[in-house]
Amino acid sequence: MKKYLWLLVGLAVSLPAMADMYKYRDKQGNWVYTDQPVKGAVKVTTEVSVVSDAPPPAKTPPDESAGAEKGEQTPGDEKQSN
Repeated sequence: MKKYLWLLVGLAVSLPAMADMYKYRDKQGNWVYTDQPVKGAVKVTTEVSVVSDAPPPAKTPPDESAGAEKGEQTPGDEKQSN
């Protein structure tokens, strides 16, 4: 029962975060943003995007020994005959 109460409290607290936003120019020409609809104000829509701070995965260099498995020589495996 207590967890349902906390769920309802959490939802009630998060509801104001979903309020509409409006913008308009004041008499001095400045843009004003508010959550109250004002005469001449335009409703603002916002987009939420997720940005990751994680670096991109490192690229692994190609395996140079792949040719040696098939019996092929790789550039460092050449034998010199004297």
